[in-house]
Amino acid sequence: MDGQINQNGTENQINMNDIKQRINELSEAIEAFNYASSSLRDVLRSAIPLLFHVDPLMHVTLSFEEPIAVDELIATEIFGKHYIEITAIRLIDQQVQFEFNTEDGEDTLEYTMGIYDNMKEIELWQYYLLSLIVPAIVPLIKRKAEEMNNLTVLLRETVKMDKKR
Repeated sequence: MDGQINQNGTENQINMNDIKQRINELSEAIEAFNYASSSLRDVLRSAIPLLFHVDPLMHVTLSFEEPIAVDELIATEIFGKHYIEITAIRLIDQQVQFEFNTEDGEDTLEYTMGIYDNMKEIELWQYYLLSLIVPAIVPLIKRKAEEMNNLTVLLRETVKMDKKR
C-alpha cells in the first residue's frame, strides 16, 4: 500500500523507497562511525616506546588554576566521561597521579600512571595525557633539578671542608 487517506480526504504518500534510502544512509553513516571509532580505539591502545622513567626522588605537585581539557573522544573512550579536565598532578614514587574535574563538576576522578625503571612502553592515550601537562610541569622539574644540583654542590663542599680539618 503506497498511500493512505487522511481526515481531509487527501492521500498521504508514503514512499517506501524514500524510507529505505534514509535507513541506508543512516546505516552507512553508522558503519563509517564504527570503523573510525574502532580505528581510534586501536590507536589509543597501541604501545609506544617510553622515553623516560620517574626517579623515586622526584616529588612534584601542581594544581592548575585553569584546568586542562582532555579531548572528548579520549575522555569518553578511556574514562567513560564526555568531559574531563586535569585539575592537578603529582609526580611521586615513580608515578604520575592525575586529578580530574568531570562533567558533573566534581574532582571525583583520579588516574595513576606508573613510570618505573623497567617499563619500556606506554599506551598512546597515556602519552597524550602526559603531553598535556608538559608546559606546566617541565619548569617545575627543572627547578627541582637545580635545587638538587645546588644541594649536591653544597654537600660536596661540606665534605671537602671536613677533610681539610
